[in-house]
Amino acid sequence: MTLRLIGSGLISLLLFSTLALNSHAAEQSARKIAWKKTYSQAFYAAKKAKKPILVHIGATWCPACHQMLDHTYTNSNLVKRVNSDFLSVKLDVDVDVDLVAKIGGVNVYPTTVIISPEMKIVKRLGGYLSPAELDRHLKAEIAKKKPAGVATASMP
Repeated sequence: MTLRLIGSGLISLLLFSTLALNSHAAEQSARKIAWKKTYSQAFYAAKKAKKPILVHIGATWCPACHQMLDHTYTNSNLVKRVNSDFLSVKLDVDVDVDLVAKIGGVNVYPTTVIISPEMKIVKRLGGYLSPAELDRHLKAEIAKKKPAGVATASMP
C-alpha cells in the first residue's frame, strides 16, 4: 500500500513538472520573435499568408544591432505584434551580401525594412529603434492594410 502511494505521488509530481515545463516553454516562445531561417522562407510564407515581411539587417560586429535584438525584439507587446501581423527574418550584411544589395539603401546598421506581401519595400528605417519607436512604425503599416473602423491595439 505504501509503495502504491509513493508511486502515485511520484507520477503526480512528474506530471505536474511536465505541465509546468511545457507551460514555461510556451511562455518563452511567446516572448520571442518567430524569425524565419531564410529570406526565401519568409518570402514564400508572406505571399501565402498575405502578410508583410519585417527584415532586420545587422552584423555580428554591430553593437546597436545586438542592442536592438536584445532589447527591442524581446519586448513582449512588440513580439506579439510582430508574430501576429508580420513574417520576420534577420539578415547579416556580411553573410547575405547579395540579398542586402538587392534590398538596397542600407547604409547604417541596424536597418529595419518592411516589405509588403506584394514584395515592395514600404518602409526603410536606419539605426537603433526602441520598442515604442518600432511599434509606432509597425502599427502605421498595419493600419494601412486594415479596413476603416478596425482598431489597432497600442503598446503601453
